[in-house]
Amino acid sequence: MPARTRETSAPATAKTDPAMEIGVSEFKTRCLEIMDTLSRGGPDVIVTRRGRPIARVVPIRRERRPLRNSLSGLVEIRGDIVSCDWTADWEAAR
Repeated sequence: MPARTRETSAPATAKTDPAMEIGVSEFKTRCLEIMDTLSRGGPDVIVTRRGRPIARVVPIRRERRPLRNSLSGLVEIRGDIVSCDWTADWEAAR
């Protein structure tokens, strides 16, 4: 039996993307395939038993940290990083 897609009834604050509704026996058969689909950004899955929802399977969405200031506090700058005095090195190289 192919999976059905339907709009889930949810509070206004919840996301309203369509969810794939699938029977528990089909979920058991296609579990790994469904997990791969979820990891690639597929729709949430609602698992049903005799037409009644019993579980919702959703991917873990990792929070992305902004790149700006991501090393803040980890790097220490000592001295002038724009210009430096190389005369001592030039004198030693003679």
